[in-house]
Amino acid sequence: MAGKDREECGVTRMREIRFRAWDAKHRCYDYNPIILNGKAAVLDSFDQLEETNQVLQQYTGLKDRNGKEIYEGDIVKQTFHVETRDSNGEWVAFDGHHIGAVSITPRGVVMKNPMKWSEETDEITACTMYKGITGRRAEVIGNIYENHELIRA
Repeated sequence: MAGKDREECGVTRMREIRFRAWDAKHRCYDYNPIILNGKAAVLDSFDQLEETNQVLQQYTGLKDRNGKEIYEGDIVKQTFHVETRDSNGEWVAFDGHHIGAVSITPRGVVMKNPMKWSEETDEITACTMYKGITGRRAEVIGNIYENHELIRA
């Protein structure tokens, strides 16, 4: 491997594993949580680790189109553009966006049951599916704790 890039040698890079923790009591995120037995923890007054009720959220390894890191629990707005032929064989295009909360699944980073807005009809509909997230078309617009109203129907 001397002199060659790791990618050239068939070695793939794994995404960075990081977490943030939502602190409901103080209504803020801790981007450097201590993790103990799979849960967020803090040092008590005696320098002992103590589990908390903070909610851990994992970094997805993706950044949105503005360079912001995307975590589980973020709410993203992702644009779409679809071209297809109508019943007369004419090309038609559809534009709009999906808005939903980010989840990490075995199949990848997705929005579960996002809301869909269509530019052509100016209608919002609830989707009953998973929608994959593409960083270059997505934008973090909030999170499920501070901006839950963004994903309500």
